[in-house]
Amino acid sequence: MKQKLIYLWLFLAGFLLFLEGHYLNSLYNYQIDLTENRIYTLTQATKKLLKSLPTDPKFVFLLPKSHPDYSLLLDILVEYQKIRPGIQIEELDLFRNPSQFEKYQAVYRKITRSTVLVVVLGKREKYLTLYDLKLSGTLRAEEAISTALASLANLQRLKVVFSQGHGEPSLRSTLPFGLSRFANYLVRENYDVKGAPLVEGEKASLLFLIRLREEISFEEERILRSFLEKGGTLVIFLDPELPNPCPRLLRDYGVFPLPGRVIEPKAHQWRDPQYVVVRDFADHPAGEALSHFSTAHPGVLAFRLEEKQGVEHKVLLRSTEEAKLSVPSQVQPPYILGVLAKKGKGKILLFGDAHFVLNGVWRGTRPIWGIEVAANGDFILQTLSSLFGTSHFSYTEGRRIQNFRMKNLTSLDIRRIWWFTCVFLPSVALFLGITLWLFRRG
Repeated sequence: MKQKLIYLWLFLAGFLLFLEGHYLNSLYNYQIDLTENRIYTLTQATKKLLKSLPTDPKFVFLLPKSHPDYSLLLDILVEYQKIRPGIQIEELDLFRNPSQFEKYQAVYRKITRSTVLVVVLGKREKYLTLYDLKLSGTLRAEEAISTALASLANLQRLKVVFSQGHGEPSLRSTLPFGLSRFANYLVRENYDVKGAPLVEGEKASLLFLIRLREEISFEEERILRSFLEKGGTLVIFLDPELPNPCPRLLRDYGVFPLPGRVIEPKAHQWRDPQYVVVRDFADHPAGEALSHFSTAHPGVLAFRLEEKQGVEHKVLLRSTEEAKLSVPSQVQPPYILGVLAKKGKGKILLFGDAHFVLNGVWRGTRPIWGIEVAANGDFILQTLSSLFGTSHFSYTEGRRIQNFRMKNLTSLDIRRIWWFTCVFLPSVALFLGITLWLFRRG
């Protein structure tokens, strides 16, 4: 009888532990992310950001429930809510409730038919589309949402001016050689963006010269020098097919473009040795954050640096040791493809390729070149973030979403399934069976 009571207590204890575990899981919603790229796991940077926000955010989720990405994106929003329980998630299916669109548009004035998520912090909002959250099977939801929250928490907006009047690409153009995607990226990062001619007295923190088709005048050069002396940052994107727009200014900063294009025998794509892939970020201040990234350049210039009094150089992009130049040069590889030059309070960011910030060309849903290729967009945003202390969240070129079929399972996935089905479940069944058998035998 005593032995029977012992087995009964063991069975009851095991059953109570099971109930307690189930209760705690329902209370804290603990889950294990077994996806290959851990698409449901928030990074430490996001967790730190959520804890530092002054008020609880609100997410207005507008994706229809019938959409295939509805559950995926909603689960990610719930992960944010687990870290900060005060977060509100409001769901609205505008597809089934079209009459509600005008009502919500009165509250959130910038909402459009393509908006799938409104991120609200205090009295400020950010509007994200499905394109922002997921691109060509690559999940970028955490990057987009966390960057939106960081920019909303930062009340100070940096003013950015794109030079106009020298045949530069248009900020509004959606054509391949336009800058609308880059401009939208900057606006999403909380920059105040506009295009304007080079004039005296422009109060901006950042000035872009992108793919100028002609050299600037002496008066415009004087304006740029004054801008740099006051602590401004000048960002120049050159094109191998176009002239150097400000040779005298670059010479004073000890930077000289080399003739010809860089040729990479191995580090290239699309079977074009002049379509250079860069994975060496050298002295980049955000080198650790960029360590797993690559940028792609369909034609890029190299630079020679010369020591100048009072000038400090930092290499941001560098070719491989096997690289060559299309025009023979005494300069030996690896070649410098991007550099930060500091002189006094002024800074010049110089890159030998303008294509990697343009809209680019797409083949179906896949970009061929432009800001969406590889980590081009993340690279330039992370560079600006490291210079100005803003917050940009980039996570190794997004997280690839796998199509979960048996043929796509990795060896690790198969081992996990085998241990769960062949070891764990039979062990639980064996334990309960032995307990019941001993109970009846006793």
